[in-house]
Amino acid sequence: PFVSHGATWIGGDEVEVDVEECDEGESVGEENSEEDGSRNTKDEGDNDEEEEEEEEDELVLVLSPFATPEYMEDTADTIVLSFEGVNRARLVRGGMFDGMNSQDCRWKKLAAGNKLDEMDKESSSKTTAAKFLLDLNEEVPSFVPSIVTELKSQFVMDVSKFQADHVCYRTDSIEQYTSLVEALKSDTNEFTLLVESEIGGRPIATFKLTTPIEIKSDHGAFSIDAIEIPSPKEGSPYKSGLEHVEFVVGDGSHTSPINDEAHKVALKAWIARFPSVSWNTKSLVKQCNPDVSTKLELGDYGNVSVKFHLIPLEDVIKFETEE
Repeated sequence: PFVSHGATWIGGDEVEVDVEECDEGESVGEENSEEDGSRNTKDEGDNDEEEEEEEEDELVLVLSPFATPEYMEDTADTIVLSFEGVNRARLVRGGMFDGMNSQDCRWKKLAAGNKLDEMDKESSSKTTAAKFLLDLNEEVPSFVPSIVTELKSQFVMDVSKFQADHVCYRTDSIEQYTSLVEALKSDTNEFTLLVESEIGGRPIATFKLTTPIEIKSDHGAFSIDAIEIPSPKEGSPYKSGLEHVEFVVGDGSHTSPINDEAHKVALKAWIARFPSVSWNTKSLVKQCNPDVSTKLELGDYGNVSVKFHLIPLEDVIKFETEE
């Protein structure tokens, strides 16, 4: 490492540094830091030509913005270590960049560019999260009622009294998944990550919304505060967007999501009530929170899924986390 406890390695020479002599709050970027923080092994006047050559061979280390408890995100910025000569370095950070002339400081543009990159990333994440939340609030209030209406129309299935505990938003690439999930993680005011785990060979993240999406329609009122975001399955391309909604059809007597005979009996009784539905029952054998599902063709959303289980997803996540 370029800095170790009590010693630093610069230019191949080991230089002992007394850490206790450095005051904790002292600015390393001040002029006297070059004298106090380093000890030249040669006399300063021994070889002027050699010293000039060494200064021309300046080594610069640019570190990305970081935060510590004393140096938090709102003030964190790029840090530059400028190595001059055999064993001298100075640290530059914060507003000190503003007082530098780019002609005298040939790495100022590099440092500024690094800082701007980080600022651009932060700004982009905030924009992504804000747009996603706006899209959810615009689309979910029509997506869920469309499914409720179709179930009632096709199968005389009334789910208006049941809890719609979450919706699923599919991403069309691993890049979109990663970008979206990271953006939502950073927006802690609007989103709380409940869990991100690998299921079926792909990562899936579930977030809780700070402000639930309230839905009021002729076919029921729903309050949805959880969003599930799976990454795409390999070899199964599809467009990004809302993909399914899940309803809790349990009567409250099931306290554990672990699959048992009671789960199977309840879900089989549910599907028996609607024999005209083309049921997918492969998830009845899931060890945790089994479900049954069906597909619907909606004009505005294409082919979507509707799933039915006995325990809300957030309760299942809490159970699995505690276990």
